[in-house]
Amino acid sequence: MTPMKVKNCDPITALEMQQLHGANEVAQFMDTLLSEMRGIQFGQRDTASVWVYYPNDIFSLGWIGFGDYRDSGDQPPTFVVNSRHIENKKYNSAYSELQHRMKMSVNIDTAITSAKKFLRPWTTHELARHYWGECGSLWSKAKMLAEEPLTDLKNKVFDVRYGSIDKPHHKELIHLAKTGHQFLDAEFHNNITAFIQLQDELKDLHEPRQHKFIRVYQKFGGTYADIVYVDASNYRVDLLNFMTYAEADVPEEDIGRISVLQMANKGDYILNIGCNMGDGVFYAAV
Repeated sequence: MTPMKVKNCDPITALEMQQLHGANEVAQFMDTLLSEMRGIQFGQRDTASVWVYYPNDIFSLGWIGFGDYRDSGDQPPTFVVNSRHIENKKYNSAYSELQHRMKMSVNIDTAITSAKKFLRPWTTHELARHYWGECGSLWSKAKMLAEEPLTDLKNKVFDVRYGSIDKPHHKELIHLAKTGHQFLDAEFHNNITAFIQLQDELKDLHEPRQHKFIRVYQKFGGTYADIVYVDASNYRVDLLNFMTYAEADVPEEDIGRISVLQMANKGDYILNIGCNMGDGVFYAAV
């Protein structure tokens, strides 16, 4: 389920839903929920449903509506809550993802109870996992582009474009070059020297993908930063050492990382530095 960003929500009130779309039940749902979940706002999803969100969050909590969302039968419309935290076993997630994430009820009080239970803000751990998919791809692309010259040199020197260079004669050639041996073929000598130099410069790229996920946000009139260590070296995303800091307490090294990444273009991965993902979210290489 693709989350809706709060900044993309078109704000709407219960009265506007009622006046513009005649959505009386949706308006009633909105008004009642607003009295139960202080601080929430609504964004129009369609004429029969609205996104529910807190203004300072990145993603909406989910959405509520009124209608017939069943995939079969002639049934009366119901109050609906849709959330990533819901698993409706009546519907297969592979074929009915929309309904699989729904709670439906003809009773508004039951729907309000479901909304209060399942409409929850995204946690830092959820955000770190969600954004890593994009960041990991950006990291891989930047790494591949940086290693292209190295791949070309490896092919020229060892006649191997892909794969390892761990055979005895590969190691002997590298040892000779490092000890100052002058190869008879000048071009070969220059290529193997350049290969060793570039391989040494890019050695950090071969380290496991480890980053700090940093989210900077406003809360209670102040600036805060959530920071969690992300280890994606074993083909899974492990999140460790989560901390929340007030602005004045953010470690100096992380302030430096944030300052550098804030100047980077959104979506550009800078090797050995990290990436600015936008929305106050950063991945800093460690």
